[in-house]
Amino acid sequence: MRRIFTIACTLFPTLILLFISGGCNPGLVGPNPTVGQLNVFRYVAIGDGFTAGVTNGSLEPYGYSGLYAEGQQYAFPKLIADQFSLAQSIDFEQPILTGNGSGFLQISNMVASDCPAESPSPVISSVNPETGWKSPYTPQGIINNIGIPQLKAGHLLNDTLIQLNPFFSRINFKQGSFLSMIQDSRPGFFTLWLGTTDFLAYAMKGAEYPGSLPADTEQFSAALDQLLEAMLLHAPEAKGVIGNIPDITRFPYFRTVSYLYINRDKCKGTLLPVYITTASGIRTAAPEDLILLPAKDKIGTDYGSGESFGLTPENPIPAYWVLDESEAKMLRNLIQSYNLRIQSKITSLNASREKPAFALADIDYLTAQLAHSYTEDGLEVSTEYLSGGIFSLDGIYLTPRGNAVIANTFIRTINSFDSFGAIIPPINITDYPGVVFP
Repeated sequence: MRRIFTIACTLFPTLILLFISGGCNPGLVGPNPTVGQLNVFRYVAIGDGFTAGVTNGSLEPYGYSGLYAEGQQYAFPKLIADQFSLAQSIDFEQPILTGNGSGFLQISNMVASDCPAESPSPVISSVNPETGWKSPYTPQGIINNIGIPQLKAGHLLNDTLIQLNPFFSRINFKQGSFLSMIQDSRPGFFTLWLGTTDFLAYAMKGAEYPGSLPADTEQFSAALDQLLEAMLLHAPEAKGVIGNIPDITRFPYFRTVSYLYINRDKCKGTLLPVYITTASGIRTAAPEDLILLPAKDKIGTDYGSGESFGLTPENPIPAYWVLDESEAKMLRNLIQSYNLRIQSKITSLNASREKPAFALADIDYLTAQLAHSYTEDGLEVSTEYLSGGIFSLDGIYLTPRGNAVIANTFIRTINSFDSFGAIIPPINITDYPGVVFP
């Protein structure tokens, strides 16, 4: 066999390229994994619910559901840590909730359509939270995943706000501030992905509650400075990857409901206009208007002020279930402004170092690709609700497969950053499920 293999290498140069790291030795498939210059023994992940592993959460903002043991095991930092362990064995502690955790959504059954050509529709139901899920968690060492659902960057400027967060309270065993917890972790390597939640409460209520308006760019920038400066004061040699903020209006929560309604009379589809409520009054929806996911199964039913909800100007979709064109544009512009500050901060930090130590994971670019379909490991995934494989039942947070795609974005950023000198194997996303159907 060895002779045959040697002849193959001689005849087919492409095989030589496949085994370039070790010549034509059978079984060698590439360079050995290495963490390079990274101190992954103290890998700390900092962020909001996306870091914590929230999945199948609430359709309403400020809901606590979506954090439970199974989902936490697929949190993208845990997946990154597993890949680090292929190069160097490490521990990665997460504050795992027991049982059903804070509760979650699931597809309880499928209902057949009256029209034979149509697929069955999923029935989504809620699983109740575990009794005592808010009980304090005592770690064995440092908590490596400091992802706090509902954490906003603005909370760092007013630390009393985060003290009211039950997800923070249960892991705050020292009764200190969030920043003090970050300082105590003294990361050797960190991932930071924070800021997406700042937009969710406002957007998920159709921009109807001014009290949930995201902080302005200067406030966000100040919060980011405060977090990084506090952390690096106690861990001056830390290296890290910082994720930017995706355009949330690409998420299925905002893209699933069409501005036109398909009226299936005797299984024949007729397109009808949908009436929405905006700041300028009641009008028919346009392609640029975003009707929110909670309205999906109510349009055309006996809801609101009578029959045919959303199909007459007398019974329009309320403003809290609509992001009109101007509101969506405002959010996109503010997200891009935040992202410019993130890039600027990374550039500034690297300029202060002898060797660059901080890299950008471009999550916004990734979600733009996903919005037009995206293929990885031979599998096509997208932002489509239920079928796209990336977003969970809440239309906001990620499935295990979605977390694997995010983890790979961070891993590829690590591998491409020369001063890290790391070679971390990417994840095969086909090993991880999307939305689970009964």
